[in-house]
Amino acid sequence: MVTSGRRTMLGIRAISLFMTLTVVACAGPSTPTGSDSRSNSSGAAPRPARVVIAVGSDTPHFSTKLDASEAGSFRYDTRFMVNSPLSILDEQGANRPLLAAETPSQEAGTWTVNADGSMATTWKVRPNAVWHNGEPITSNDFVFALRVFQDPDIAVYQRAVETRIDKIDALDDKTFVIHWKQVYLRANRLITGEMEPLPQKAVGALYDEGDKVAFQSSSIWTTPAYVGTGPFRVAEIQPGILTRYQAFDQYFMGRPKADEVVFQVVPDQNAALAQVLAGSIDFTSGQTLNTQSGLAIKQEWSRSGAGRVLENPAVLRQFWVQQRPEVASPAALLDPRVRRAIAHGIDRAGLAAYISGGGSGAADTLVSPTDPMFSRAQQVVSKYPFDRTRALSLLQEAGWSRRGDALVNDQGEQFVTAYWTSIVSDNVTEMEVIAHDLGQLGMDVSQYAPTQAAVTAETTALFPGMSFLTVRNMLIPEGIQEFTTDQCPTPERRYQGNNRGCWSNTELDRLFRAATTNLNEAERIDLTLSALKLLSDELPAVPLSYNIEFIAVRQGLTGPVARPVAQRGYTWNIHEWGWTN
Repeated sequence: MVTSGRRTMLGIRAISLFMTLTVVACAGPSTPTGSDSRSNSSGAAPRPARVVIAVGSDTPHFSTKLDASEAGSFRYDTRFMVNSPLSILDEQGANRPLLAAETPSQEAGTWTVNADGSMATTWKVRPNAVWHNGEPITSNDFVFALRVFQDPDIAVYQRAVETRIDKIDALDDKTFVIHWKQVYLRANRLITGEMEPLPQKAVGALYDEGDKVAFQSSSIWTTPAYVGTGPFRVAEIQPGILTRYQAFDQYFMGRPKADEVVFQVVPDQNAALAQVLAGSIDFTSGQTLNTQSGLAIKQEWSRSGAGRVLENPAVLRQFWVQQRPEVASPAALLDPRVRRAIAHGIDRAGLAAYISGGGSGAADTLVSPTDPMFSRAQQVVSKYPFDRTRALSLLQEAGWSRRGDALVNDQGEQFVTAYWTSIVSDNVTEMEVIAHDLGQLGMDVSQYAPTQAAVTAETTALFPGMSFLTVRNMLIPEGIQEFTTDQCPTPERRYQGNNRGCWSNTELDRLFRAATTNLNEAERIDLTLSALKLLSDELPAVPLSYNIEFIAVRQGLTGPVARPVAQRGYTWNIHEWGWTN
């Protein structure tokens, strides 16, 4: 039975946790690296403040835009070390100026909307802001950056913001105007990776020479020669081991509290667990810890008081249901009643508790629990609690009924379908439970977890039944775009697009366009809620739970807080991190 299988897996995890904690305990106490920042008992001068952060791999590139590979959420934590965007989002999700002296607003007249829908936003760079080489950060650095980011011959990660911009005019050394081609909701919120400056005096001549390959491969982007705007400078790189950053004395927000920050490469999650418990790691970045290791640290630290664990619902887990008539098998998957029955037929709450270690309940909507709109969304979206009786009733309405242990149609054909996922332990476990639960309805669900080598854009799009895929963009209303017709992976688009099941709904498309082009907040919220309600009724994808990021913070380290869903990266306020005495 599935229940006994879950107990067995939980038992194995408990034994593993016990052994890990025992090994650490037997190893004896270890002095935390962070304790270097505190005064010693002899009364001697305190050692330099130092913070050690665990990451899963090296930092191969320090630019926020010119590393098109973008693998791993920890990259955002490393980029805040050496780059400061115009604005940031605080722990409540509020937009705050950072490199900018203030954010544009319609009330102040620095955000204007024209009759044709185009806009202009006026930005002022902080007067004391300088590059790491001591040169002032000027308006021309933004004008130059736009040229680079809009250059089709330059590999740029995410041009979504820059493609909306017509031009940038420099009014003076510290003031510039961004001219937008159309209404853009976030025009006053340019966070990390969005229209950040480039040091024209340092790299402008190299770009103007016309050798785009030489420009992109320059060592200035990947070595301590990097010229950034952030609170720290790159001081040392030991590939596969660490990257060390030193405080930048001329940082415009004031010298950072920590003298240096070390990003320690710990690729193995079990090793990360052991090092955290041994006291050699002060903070774990992004996905350094998995659910098991995060829960182990939480359990041990709740006993010892050696630190705290931040838990953040960072990613929505869901599976798409194939909506291409020529591919869907069986064709009954095109019927929303069948998709609702599938949702009712899965013990999503129990599955969520197991996969997340109790950190997440069953998900009902794209909206993150940390989003201010979450409570309103929960009031309007349709929900599908575990109810096999209701599931079988919906299936009967759609022409399917139980005959013995099988679910069949009027022609006596059994409901046969497939579930696809990736080869990750939690994903495979999830697939097994879902296949079992749907089997209890009489469905015959085959399970498929292809190797990475067997996965192509085409095979990913043409799954026959259900396909697991996480949703990383839970920013609302922008995240709804993944369900629009334009995001369908078609042959013409080389099967690129996030609408995995190729669901198409003209009303959803209309609501998305209206919600993302309406600057009236009340109207925009109403449009967004209508779109979320439609998605929950039609169920092109069935939400399961939220992936929880477990972030370990050693006792005495002040500054780290949970991040809002729209801002990827925890080090947005790294200049404020420090140690208590």
